[in-house]
Amino acid sequence: MTHYIFNWRFVLLISPVFFLAVKSWTNAVVMITSVMAMVHLARHPALPNTQPAPSVFGSDRWVIAALALPLIAVCIGQLLRWELYPPNFDAPLRLALCIPIFMALRRGWLASKNPAEPSLTVQWTLTMLPIAMLVTLPFFHFTSSAFGNQRGTYFVDPLTFGSYTLLFSLLSLAALTHFWQDISTPRRLLSVLGIIVGLYMSVTTHSRSGWINLPVFLLLWTVLLLKPKWGLAKSLMPLAGILVLTCLFLWIKPALLERFSLAIQELMSYRWDEMNPDTSVGMRIAFYRFAYFYFLQSPIAGWGDLGWMKLMNSPELMVYASEFARDFAKNGFHNEIVTSTIRSGIWGLGASVLFFAVPVY
Repeated sequence: MTHYIFNWRFVLLISPVFFLAVKSWTNAVVMITSVMAMVHLARHPALPNTQPAPSVFGSDRWVIAALALPLIAVCIGQLLRWELYPPNFDAPLRLALCIPIFMALRRGWLASKNPAEPSLTVQWTLTMLPIAMLVTLPFFHFTSSAFGNQRGTYFVDPLTFGSYTLLFSLLSLAALTHFWQDISTPRRLLSVLGIIVGLYMSVTTHSRSGWINLPVFLLLWTVLLLKPKWGLAKSLMPLAGILVLTCLFLWIKPALLERFSLAIQELMSYRWDEMNPDTSVGMRIAFYRFAYFYFLQSPIAGWGDLGWMKLMNSPELMVYASEFARDFAKNGFHNEIVTSTIRSGIWGLGASVLFFAVPVY
């Protein structure tokens, strides 16, 4: 049994490495792990007595609800619309499959017998995510797909790819900062190299979406990790260094900065009561306005994926958005909460808000 657990711990340990490199890798890991977790739950139905008393929003039932409600919302919406569209169940079903995994981990599944061994989360952020960035780099260069002037891998779009590579780099930076004194020089170099490669890939996708989170991360990194170790004055030095390096990089490769500048110009020139050109920022603003209008027309049952298109030529929308913009929304509303709200009405809104609120709490 110990050998079996060790092997599956190893599979989960390396799972982030292929997250952005191998199509359907993560889906397979989630499905198989969920089945194995159910087997563990059947054998260990009760929580250990050593579990600490959870806080209100940190209790198991809130986490389970956050994972289950997206699937329930889709079921309710489709039932009220009297339709069945299986693709809508794809992502919510994967979240629901994580429920037995969460419950099994709460019951000690895959816990190491060695107290000195770092948790999977620590090993992911300190070692596996930097390795993942190095493994993904050749896939990014040799199997990338162009979306206009943006780039992503053959199965990950530029916005998603850029956001994840930035996230992995920042998580690795946080772990490296926290465990700097406890790890060897080769592991430090591995983390640094992975962070640099991840940031490089994120920038060269030419996507902007994830970068709005960078100032928030730098603030948390400085206050929560650097300040307790070095004090406020010293903790500002690496922050200043990162800002200088960022400015230098943008000066050498100004494409991302130009896109940010263009976004500001598009935002300032947007008109709320007249026709707007089909710019990147202008269309995103239009998507939110579309979503508000569509939601008011069907707040209880929602519209499914494309049911709202019967209203896309409404006079209220034609005032400020072109036919191209109104039709382009069928590719998505560029926001998970908004998309879920349009798809499943108030049920989708509540489910998606809770899904984000519980982890944040």
